[in-house]
Amino acid sequence: MAVRHNTHVPLDWLSRPGKSASASRAWVGAGRFLRHYRPIRRPVVAAGHARALGPSAIGFPLARRIRLPALQTDTPGPARAAAAFLDHVYDSEQGKRIKTCLQCGTCSGSCPVAAAMDYSPRAVFAAIRAEQVDRVLAGNTMWLCASCYACTVRCPAGIQITDVMYDLKRLAFKHNLVRSGRNSIALAQSFTDVVDRIGRSSEVEFLARYILRTAAFETPPGKTILKSGPLGFALFLKGRLWPFGESVEDRRRYHAAIARGTREDALARAG
Repeated sequence: MAVRHNTHVPLDWLSRPGKSASASRAWVGAGRFLRHYRPIRRPVVAAGHARALGPSAIGFPLARRIRLPALQTDTPGPARAAAAFLDHVYDSEQGKRIKTCLQCGTCSGSCPVAAAMDYSPRAVFAAIRAEQVDRVLAGNTMWLCASCYACTVRCPAGIQITDVMYDLKRLAFKHNLVRSGRNSIALAQSFTDVVDRIGRSSEVEFLARYILRTAAFETPPGKTILKSGPLGFALFLKGRLWPFGESVEDRRRYHAAIARGTREDALARAG
């Protein structure tokens, strides 16, 4: 439906006091623009979004013309780490499919926790393709992923989005690009440390590591430690909490298997 605008200019407007010739020309030009105005059928894509879609995106010719500067960081060290992070993302089995993302937003509409995320899954994929590593790492998207696989089931491009989120977290740890100060990150770090050490999950050690990691960011500091102490002792007396976690039978063999898998993974990426 065409939009109608009142472009009528009063006849005595130009002769009113204080109206300069430049203002008169500007008013007449605006009137001509509004007279021929029609709703935009195809909005212009933002520069960053166009680059994120990639040059092969159908229906977005602007992406073929725009050339944005590469990611800028303060020091060469973070720049190299960010570049290595992107390389490993695209080298992963599911990361290669990020380039096929249609940016339809089905994943964001299907995600039950998208409202609590800094960036939706669709926006994270767009940021990766635009080489905006800082935006990906600063957001809480990959840490809030509930692993419900609703996005994976509904993705029209067949991208295993949940697996990509796991890869992003793993690579962030590997390249030491994890941002501190988030409870979700401290939770993931604490669980990973416990499993790496004993091969199984230990509730007491896991909670102790998590509380110590988040105590400094609380107001007042250590509030959770004071609250959880009596509760933990009561659970121990009831036999609901055992302070000594069970490890795998052969911990040395377990660590050797982890190291062997890490080396094989590195050789596969290099080869």
